[in-house]
Amino acid sequence: TDSVNPNAKPQFGNEEGDFTSTFAGANYNKDSWEGVSRLEHRQGEEEEKWNMTTGIKRDLQGGIVLAAIYNSKIVKGAESNNSDHDVNLGFVYRPQQSKWTVMNKLELSVREQTGGEFETTNRKIVNNVNVNYQASPDTQISMQYGFKYVLDTIDDEQYDGITDLVGF
Repeated sequence: TDSVNPNAKPQFGNEEGDFTSTFAGANYNKDSWEGVSRLEHRQGEEEEKWNMTTGIKRDLQGGIVLAAIYNSKIVKGAESNNSDHDVNLGFVYRPQQSKWTVMNKLELSVREQTGGEFETTNRKIVNNVNVNYQASPDTQISMQYGFKYVLDTIDDEQYDGITDLVGF
């Protein structure tokens, strides 16, 4: 006879139990503007999750673009709660007739966990800039600079650090 192992993982689905998931989204695109937004909710037996993304992009003029995006994720569980929030800002300069290309991205993020074994908060600022100059069809000169500052709080202790990156 066949026997069933009660400790075996399910063939499909998950071990978190039943859940209901819903979402709504919108998209906008007109002339030099683009926007996107999405909201998701997942209600399960063990936890509740909310996800949100919203972003906007604007073409200022041929090859110059600004963009911003916000992401949020909140998870409420029986024993712990987690939240992640990110803001990203971007700038691009790359006109078709220019020998210069400049790209910059700034990221700001906050992550928190309450309950469970530790109470933690992570805050981070990251900026990356890339500059490229095309001196001739065969020669390009590039430079990159990256900066990151992190501030972590674990229970009531704070830790921070800075990282720099330079490349040619």
